[in-house]
Amino acid sequence: VIEDRKNCNNITINVQLIITQLICELQDYITLLQTNTDSITFKYHEKDYLLIKSKIDDFKNRFNLGYSELKIKKLFQLILTLL
Repeated sequence: VIEDRKNCNNITINVQLIITQLICELQDYITLLQTNTDSITFKYHEKDYLLIKSKIDDFKNRFNLGYSELKIKKLFQLILTLL
């Protein structure tokens, strides 16, 4: 049970703004596929990998964040809708 909904919403909004800033900084090197409250999924050209990693490292240091990465060779997303 969330006891402090206002603080929870503030944290969520702030993290979304931080992720949006990262996306803006990477936009010339990636194709954004998906973003949510704590992650982004994107495509990139292998030749840009080290540059992207460098930008992410700089970003995480500025915002005092950690991160993990998962390289995906194939991606499948299923979105269900009500009929």
